[in-house]
Amino acid sequence: ITCEHSTLCKFRAKAMDREVGRALLRDTLTEASEAGLLGDTGDISDSFMVAGAAARQGTLVLIARAIRQVLVEAEDAGCEPPTLRRSDYRTGRKPAIAWADADARQALLQDLVADAETLNHWIADLADPAESLQQAGQLLATVATQDVVRTDDGSVAIAQQVAPDRVLSTVDPDIRHGRKSSSQKFDGYKAHVTVQQPVDDKPRLITGITVTPGNVPDGDQTVAAL
Repeated sequence: ITCEHSTLCKFRAKAMDREVGRALLRDTLTEASEAGLLGDTGDISDSFMVAGAAARQGTLVLIARAIRQVLVEAEDAGCEPPTLRRSDYRTGRKPAIAWADADARQALLQDLVADAETLNHWIADLADPAESLQQAGQLLATVATQDVVRTDDGSVAIAQQVAPDRVLSTVDPDIRHGRKSSSQKFDGYKAHVTVQQPVDDKPRLITGITVTPGNVPDGDQTVAAL
């Protein structure tokens, strides 16, 4: 028996949207409590790293891909976007420049930031933009400014520091740089989990779980997990 390749992905998305996993955990803990398996001990809270499924993108690619998303949403909404400096966004490929040439990269950055500003001003002036178009515009505004600074001559340059809450990918905009320890770094999420304190030889149950971007401190989610 075979099924269409996206069936499991769609099923997983529906399960997440309806919080099926949380409902199963709640029902399991209710049964465990009635069976006397929970006891009255405290819980232990900890977190573990969950790698993001999307690749980390550089500043220039981030902005180009975010512009493409705005153009796709505009087309779906039946809106005609303004004329931009570049016309190669819809290809879905990296901009065709000499990437080893610093001047070419700098010229591309000027075009990308200018086009991003043009699109965001256009969205702001729309009477009733679709929600998906607004969201694409918000993502574009973020990636077009998080790594960019204005120079004295009015041009833009890539900042020499990493933004505190930097978006890493337009494919999965929620992943973040994370650190489990001074030597353990990752890009993705953190799963914050609470489990029962060990008592004799009884099995321990997971009693709570919540997932956050990777840069959220463990202590901030203890209450949520409990």
